[in-house]
Amino acid sequence: MSFYRIIAILFLTISFNLYSQSVEELQALINKGKYSDAELIAKKINNNSENQKLLILKGDIYFKLENYEEAKKAYEKAY
Repeated sequence: MSFYRIIAILFLTISFNLYSQSVEELQALINKGKYSDAELIAKKINNNSENQKLLILKGDIYFKLENYEEAKKAYEKAY
């Protein structure tokens, strides 16, 4: 196995773990009603993200915080 292939596999594994952790962390905060805490994480999620689940969660957070413009942006990008 080439060095570059190993690096690529490691990168993909780390990226997937970070994505899973973000989704789980956001979902836990939403479930607890801690929308302001979740917003701090949501601000780090780029609206150009291709991760539909993260964008939907981001939209949910902003909707609950009555920031409808940001919620709309996240939902539109997700769909």
